[in-house]
Amino acid sequence: MQAVARHLSGLDGSFSEEITDLRWWPLTHAMEWLSAWWVKGPLFVLVALACDLVVVRRAARGTVPWTAALTLGAVLLGSLVSTLAKPLFDRPRPPFGDAGISAIGALPSSASFPSGHATTAFAAATALALLRPRLRLLALGVATCVALSRVYLGMHYAGDVTAGALLGAGIGAALVLATRRLVPAASLRAST
Repeated sequence: MQAVARHLSGLDGSFSEEITDLRWWPLTHAMEWLSAWWVKGPLFVLVALACDLVVVRRAARGTVPWTAALTLGAVLLGSLVSTLAKPLFDRPRPPFGDAGISAIGALPSSASFPSGHATTAFAAATALALLRPRLRLLALGVATCVALSRVYLGMHYAGDVTAGALLGAGIGAALVLATRRLVPAASLRAST
């Protein structure tokens, strides 16, 4: 089993190195922008809030705008879970674990696995995609770009962002599905 883990870790490192080899200054600026703190969560919440404002203007009184609340909940829960998981795995960031990968920007002091950016972005994007299906491609596309930016900038291995994306998608989906079970259908449907 350890041999399989070492092999997978080697593949992860090689794949991550290949991504960092694609660096090109215009793309680097875009990746730095996508990796900014406000893109991984607050941007999704602002889009969700805008959707809720449209619903409240169009709908009857008593409508509860759920999109922003659940998207914010997904962001917070995703951030909490990834923060709690990092010390359990304690994987070093790529520049410390792989001599072939350098970082662009300041490295966070936390462990590398799972990626907090990917977890948070996919939790928010999944919640938004389930609540506003018309926005699903845009939301999931932005989350994918956030995750890729972390590998491109040398902050994470590809496996870190893949695990973060899966974890975040699970968190976002579970939050929305649990809310749909607990909240009266008419109240939730009016805002989605």
